[in-house]
Amino acid sequence: MRKHFLFLLSLFSFAFVFLFTSFHLVGCSEVKETKKENETDCLMKTQEIRYDCKSSKRPIIFVHGFMGGGDNFSLMIQRFLQNGYCPDDLFVFDWDTLTQNFSVSYAVEPLANLIENALKSKGKDKVDLICHSMGGVLCSLYLNQGGKEKVAHYVHAASLKNVNLPKDIKIMTLSSKDDTLVGEVIFDGAENVLEDGLDHLQIVSSERSFVHVFRFFNEGLSPSVLKIQEEGKIYLAGKIMTLGENAPLKNTKLEIYEFDERTGERKTKEKVGCFITNEKGEWGVFLAKPKTIYEFFFESDGRKYHYFAGPFRASYHTLYFRALGKDYGIFSEAVSRFLDLVDESSFFVFFSSTRALYKFRDYLKVDDNDLPQRIFEPSQATVAIFFGDFNKNGKSDFVGGPLSIFPLLEDIDYFVATSTRRPIKFESNGKIFYFPNFKPISEGISIIVFEFDE
Repeated sequence: MRKHFLFLLSLFSFAFVFLFTSFHLVGCSEVKETKKENETDCLMKTQEIRYDCKSSKRPIIFVHGFMGGGDNFSLMIQRFLQNGYCPDDLFVFDWDTLTQNFSVSYAVEPLANLIENALKSKGKDKVDLICHSMGGVLCSLYLNQGGKEKVAHYVHAASLKNVNLPKDIKIMTLSSKDDTLVGEVIFDGAENVLEDGLDHLQIVSSERSFVHVFRFFNEGLSPSVLKIQEEGKIYLAGKIMTLGENAPLKNTKLEIYEFDERTGERKTKEKVGCFITNEKGEWGVFLAKPKTIYEFFFESDGRKYHYFAGPFRASYHTLYFRALGKDYGIFSEAVSRFLDLVDESSFFVFFSSTRALYKFRDYLKVDDNDLPQRIFEPSQATVAIFFGDFNKNGKSDFVGGPLSIFPLLEDIDYFVATSTRRPIKFESNGKIFYFPNFKPISEGISIIVFEFDE
């Protein structure tokens, strides 16, 4: 109940993550590269690519919500690409909601600038706009401050009921009674769509939601492709930023290794890709193998991070990696716990960017141990779980900590010794993944990215 209250209070006053950036994806057609594919020497800038893809579509702007990022829209974006849209039709607005006083008003101008740039680049006079969760608070301000003249269709997805939306543009609300953070949303004069069985994130990641949004943006035309199709060439790119502030980490070296999830170790010691992030924290483009898990390794502010993700079915340019940021704002107390790590016990994170873990639908085990059922309560809408011996007593107490009061997040006191190297086992909804019990100070933190089908 406390978490639900904090979430709604936050929605009234601010919205989330990142500095604005235009969004370009690979995957519409053949991609021509100017550098050798998978060059293992670190690239000082993203590879220059040309897209053999042209469309007359209106640009789409994606605006995420609290504790979100462009990766919340990854499945929806992949479906748009496989239904006639081109990479340069799609733009993500990433923004920081942990600013002083948690005000969203500062972000109206950069959002307006991004939309103006998108219109100029496509030669259009209007965009289609979809805003999720607290992103809807920002978008309502933008629309009411003159932005409605630049928007053909607006989707208010899993966002607040008590914001003012203009009456003279086409609006669709997208909500679910099973979204325990927001619930059903209805506006007079809007096309109100209610989908049962979807959690807070699924409202922008599910196949059913995509169908509604595609039809709304395309005057009732239905998409021809619903299931994300496997592509012959899979191109990966994304960003590295701080957790919470979502400040881009520039000049950061990212190394990529093939990984064996059955043994919990790299397949070889040789990296298969290496990039240096640019001013916006962007990295890529990397040509990935199908049916392959990858380890993405980087260092920031003296800490080492190991992200494990894949396999990828299609090109994925919202592959975001986050580092622990500065100790400030509403995460001050919670984050400070994680800054006092020791090498005697492992520290690792379970992360899902496209759906929450719900009781009776999902499960997660660590080394065959069941986790407390409170994690799976729909009211928690858990998407990220932090594991470590936070009580520093050399045993697993399975109790939660300060992160548990925030929506979408959980932390669990769970002890894994690091004196002997061994794999840690994650099992969730039939998927099994092994990863190393790294020493968090000298070897690094592990983040395991799970992507679930609807």
